[in-house]
Amino acid sequence: LHMVLIGKTGVGKSSTGNSIIGEDVFKVATVAATVTTKCNFHIRTLKDVGSKLAILDTPGLFATVNKEEIQKISEELCKIPTVFHDGIHALILVISGMSRFTEEDDNALKNIQRVFGEGFLDHTVVLITGKDSLKSSKEEYLASAPQTLSDILKKCQERCIFFDNVTMDATVRRKQLAKLITMAQEAVKRRKGPY
Repeated sequence: LHMVLIGKTGVGKSSTGNSIIGEDVFKVATVAATVTTKCNFHIRTLKDVGSKLAILDTPGLFATVNKEEIQKISEELCKIPTVFHDGIHALILVISGMSRFTEEDDNALKNIQRVFGEGFLDHTVVLITGKDSLKSSKEEYLASAPQTLSDILKKCQERCIFFDNVTMDATVRRKQLAKLITMAQEAVKRRKGPY
């Protein structure tokens, strides 16, 4: 299963990648600075099901309006087909649950859409980080989401998961990974193939 982590800088893409892989393979910053400037790729073998999970962590500068920076990121993302020769099974749109959805988030989504094309949400699972710190329930969080986020969720058939990247509880980690894999597989079945 091939997954590409996308989103703006500082939302937890690399931490999410580490949670999925099960070890610290992606470099993580303690501040919301860009650490990932190149696409980074790792594979995890899922022993219980005997399959492999391939994760690509991408640069997260999508909130910029600087055309030169967007071009650099676009060039880096053009390398994705060399990593996943037979396609992407799921784009994982990582959004921080720790802060409000802002104009910067909105710009990030517009830039992602420019890079991946109009239909990228057909292949997307929205992953909201910070589950461990949410002050409201998942339902309350989504009910109070801004229109832009609500529209995204509708377009990706409500494929949304809340993720806890700091838990040390193996059961929680296993369950959230299983749910993410199920959502990604459902997206592939619905589309009848990879992106």
